[in-house]
Amino acid sequence: MQSIQINTAPLIRNFATQIDNGRIQVTTKLGTQTLVRAAFARATFPSDVDLQTAFLADLVSRASPGATALLKDIAEQCIADQCAAVRQLISDGGPEDRPRQGQRSEVFGREPC
Repeated sequence: MQSIQINTAPLIRNFATQIDNGRIQVTTKLGTQTLVRAAFARATFPSDVDLQTAFLADLVSRASPGATALLKDIAEQCIADQCAAVRQLISDGGPEDRPRQGQRSEVFGREPC
């Protein structure tokens, strides 16, 4: 299972994980507590960068109501970092390009969504 991690803040980590050939899961953790976990079909992720943030924001609000309010001022950055992680996961290729199970890629810088 391939996973991309972006450290948004010292205690906040965002992940995008390929959970099978056609699905991606995004997760936000505060320390060890999972605040957001939502999955979607890879084919539904918009190719238009301008639509990706809205897509994930809607997904997160439906899967974890209240998470955005809990994260307050950093919620937008979390969504942007999830977006960046999903894009990197998709650009890393398909199943034949995945690292062995248990391996993880880590991204410590952020790129705008």
